[in-house]
Amino acid sequence: MFSILLVGLLVATGAGASIPSATRVYTACVGQPAQSGAGRGVAAVALLDTSLSGTCPGGMSLVNWNQTGPQGPKGDKGDQGIQGPKGDKGDPGIQGPKGDKGDQGSQGIQGEKGDKGDAGLQGIQGEKGDKGDKGDPGAPGPTYSAGTCIAIDASNVISDTCQNTAGFGLTLTGSQLAVDTNTVQGRVTGTCTTGNAIQAIASDGGVTCGAAGGSLTLPFSGTANVPNGNAFTVRNDGANGHGIAGVSGPTSASAGVAGLGQSAGNGVFGQGGPTNGIGVVGFGAGSTGAGIQGLGPSGLGGHGDGLQGFGTGATGHGLVAVSPASEGFGTGTIAAAFLGDVTVAGTLTASDKHFRIDDPLDPAHKYLVHAAIEAPAMETFYDGIVRTDVHGIGVVTLPRYFEALNTDFKYQLTVIGTFAQAIVKKEIENNRFVVATNQPNVRVSWQVTAVRKDPYARAHPLVVEQPKTGSDLGRYLFPQGYGVRRSLGVLVPKPVRR
Repeated sequence: MFSILLVGLLVATGAGASIPSATRVYTACVGQPAQSGAGRGVAAVALLDTSLSGTCPGGMSLVNWNQTGPQGPKGDKGDQGIQGPKGDKGDPGIQGPKGDKGDQGSQGIQGEKGDKGDAGLQGIQGEKGDKGDKGDPGAPGPTYSAGTCIAIDASNVISDTCQNTAGFGLTLTGSQLAVDTNTVQGRVTGTCTTGNAIQAIASDGGVTCGAAGGSLTLPFSGTANVPNGNAFTVRNDGANGHGIAGVSGPTSASAGVAGLGQSAGNGVFGQGGPTNGIGVVGFGAGSTGAGIQGLGPSGLGGHGDGLQGFGTGATGHGLVAVSPASEGFGTGTIAAAFLGDVTVAGTLTASDKHFRIDDPLDPAHKYLVHAAIEAPAMETFYDGIVRTDVHGIGVVTLPRYFEALNTDFKYQLTVIGTFAQAIVKKEIENNRFVVATNQPNVRVSWQVTAVRKDPYARAHPLVVEQPKTGSDLGRYLFPQGYGVRRSLGVLVPKPVRR
């Protein structure tokens, strides 16, 4: 049995100092306690600082224990370690912001004068003007009486009492003038019976008669020079009659009436009457016949135009096409059919717009029809797919004309194949925008819609709600849909007859 007395094992570095505690392991050799004397019951202790497995002198036992004391002072800074190896090259950063706009360049020199443009087409003939007021009566002509140079006897013999020289168609015998019947037809001696009319007059005054209305000897061909007039005019005052009717041969592919214009002239010109008249009306016969067919070697812009129409007046239309069913001439519902491309240099207005193609799954028996997307603005849209990089960044490049054509940009993003978040990190600038995702390598479907701002769109802004004016007021584009009579339609075809 022994006891151990340890003194001074933990030493403070200074009075009142706050030193962090630390734990230290102590090792000591402990001997048997003294049996007598002043040190009776006290064992000898020798501390060892070298190792927990130290060797004690004979008669002493190895003892170790832990003692927690204050932390010692901070040691000196160690030497700097050697430099580590070079790291891998980082990914490129996103494009920096757009630079400031540069100063405007100096004005270039004026270009050479362009060639003179082609002459425009001749305009259509204007409508016939109103009849002018009756003119004032002319001054009375001179009065001749027998005995004043001229004498006329009962036989119409003219005597020149003043010894005048005979003129064209007169003979002079002494002082007597007479009509030369070989040069001038003096009078008509023949007549025609009722129902007949004079067709020719002979030099002796006799006439050739024929049925009233007459006829031309065919084939007939003639040439005239009538500036601003008509070389041939036929008028029919009968009710529902035609001025001219032409019929081609029964087996011929030729035309019943053909017109050929020279230079800028019109081959066929038609002008409707003042009461809703129609200038030219054509009816096609058979299953593939054409009412009016046109073929032009040259036309607007130097291109061949088969048919041109010019509307006049506040509500005139250059061309109106009506389906056969609308006029009772058949059951067809197509007003116009175009085989090929169609160009409209203006606004195309329709109650409905479709595309129709052969159904790819059954092209011989079915059509495939889709409706166009409608919007209350002149909108454009663009779409695609972008994949973000290892940093979750993707750059979308739009067409180079995008910002010149569009304004008011709107965005739609949808991630594909994974649960991730996507945002437009940087909006459109220099025809590009930046997409960011919270995960790397994510496919993102994007769509951008915009509104046109090109010169034509600015000059023709879309007015969504438009008031009806003029002749359209009180009328309908689809009268039967609103339960009103068909005659209240905006586009009501004019009645035509064969």
